[in-house]
Amino acid sequence: MFVDRITIDPKIGIWNYKSNLPAVYDTDGSISQMKAFNLGRAASVAIELGLEERASWYTLRGWYALTSGISLLKSGGRVTSNRFGIDAYFTAGPTISMFSMPFKTALIGCYFYEKVSLLASKASDAAASDFDISSINYTAGYAGTGQVISW
Repeated sequence: MFVDRITIDPKIGIWNYKSNLPAVYDTDGSISQMKAFNLGRAASVAIELGLEERASWYTLRGWYALTSGISLLKSGGRVTSNRFGIDAYFTAGPTISMFSMPFKTALIGCYFYEKVSLLASKASDAAASDFDISSINYTAGYAGTGQVISW
């Protein structure tokens, strides 16, 4: 496999996460109390490194991205994310002419995996309980495919 192109993409963005999560369960397993988790709006910066292989009928791109962000709330909060994936583009099917323009068809496919850590803003109320949800860590993956029409 040859690398035809290397990309380094800086990114900026905003993460926003606010939820109520189960915190206390009764003996029968039902939820008896919910706790708020608020990241707030977290300004983030990221860097993505990509490697592409191109041919006349396909493009393959592997990539890795690292994100770090800080909540804009006075009480704080942080986000970190590590992601990697692969994208594939395959020329497929005929080229159709309409209105004197060529419409080309292609197939796309993608996969990504992400590991995220959210550190909540600190509770600002004086009535904070003995148990607060201070962070959420999760992993997610996604695979998909689709049809592309370009002109």
